[in-house]
Amino acid sequence: MIVGDLRKWKGDQITETCLTGVSHGGYFTLMIAARESAGKLGGLTFDRYVAVNPPPRLAHAAHRLDEMFDAPLALPAEERRKRMEESVYKALYFADNGLDVSGNIPLTRTESDFLIGLAFRYTLMTSIVDSQRRHNLGVLKRNPGKFVRQDSYREIRQINYSDYADRFVLPYLIKSGRATNHEDLIAAGDFPRYIRA
Repeated sequence: MIVGDLRKWKGDQITETCLTGVSHGGYFTLMIAARESAGKLGGLTFDRYVAVNPPPRLAHAAHRLDEMFDAPLALPAEERRKRMEESVYKALYFADNGLDVSGNIPLTRTESDFLIGLAFRYTLMTSIVDSQRRHNLGVLKRNPGKFVRQDSYREIRQINYSDYADRFVLPYLIKSGRATNHEDLIAAGDFPRYIRA
């Protein structure tokens, strides 16, 4: 629809179309390229595809994001909460004041991992809330459509990417006939299998 609208609006100025994606978007860019190559895009074509840092195996990437979120578990229990809060405060400070990347970045590896994991976990939480409010699969014990959603958010915050794949994605794919087991789910997210020699 977007490409069609652009062609209607600026068709005489468009000389070529390119689809670009970064990270997970890069993965989707490659999947769309594979679908076009197989003739499954319904006539939509692009002149070029550019995928920047796509994860070749989604299951591995999801597992790694869960590990990054859990990085503070390596810290002593008595200082864990304080150090996690300090990491978030640092990130907020740098977001407001900028970060000079010409020298050493003032974050430890654990802090960096945790902040990346936290950002992706927030994205996952938002995706679960939005999707379950639109089409509740009945996975959550709490109703995400209620006006007051604190209990629902508390429950959703406990869900990591592995849980999401097992509790939401796999049952949906099985019900829709696109997978039969966990191995099918992992294989579907394994991009190297789509690459032709």
